[in-house]
Amino acid sequence: MVEAGVVRNFGDLPSYIGELGGGQSERAQAIAAAFTRHRLPTTASANIKKEKWQKLLGNAALGAASAATDMTSADMVAIPELRAAILSALDETAAVARACGIALGDAEKRAIFDKLTTTSGGGTGASKSSMAADIVLKRRTEIDTIHGSVSRLGREKGVPTPTIDAMIAIVKGLEAKYSAAPDAKAVQ
Repeated sequence: MVEAGVVRNFGDLPSYIGELGGGQSERAQAIAAAFTRHRLPTTASANIKKEKWQKLLGNAALGAASAATDMTSADMVAIPELRAAILSALDETAAVARACGIALGDAEKRAIFDKLTTTSGGGTGASKSSMAADIVLKRRTEIDTIHGSVSRLGREKGVPTPTIDAMIAIVKGLEAKYSAAPDAKAVQ
């Protein structure tokens, strides 16, 4: 958000809408067409669950790392150690997706990673995550929703998520620096 009522779009990433039960519906197609007419290009997807996992894949891989470093996606992946951690989070998220019945192959993972880390051709590599903005503005982040969902589903499905879990711990540590701690006098 640049200012009140003004949002900067960092990339040309598609938006999707669909029925949770799968398949195409007239309703989803009509909503997608309405959004597209109003300059938010949207596609009606026959497999919205997969689309949601693909979005989660990018958010889980890059969101917390950007929050912890206050860096853009392109800058983060230029650091070999940080790139390795981001790719590990990407792999863990894809493994959890597979355990939940959503196949995300290596080619798809790579395409998502490239789209989110490049600064050309509609990529979003020049942007920081919304979680980074939350940390800078001292707001509560979506760490429990984004990374927490991967971690919880991983535990449920028996898929280890050590990188995701470390990212959760780091962001919660950053949040703790500014979140309201209970007043000791008020507790007495």
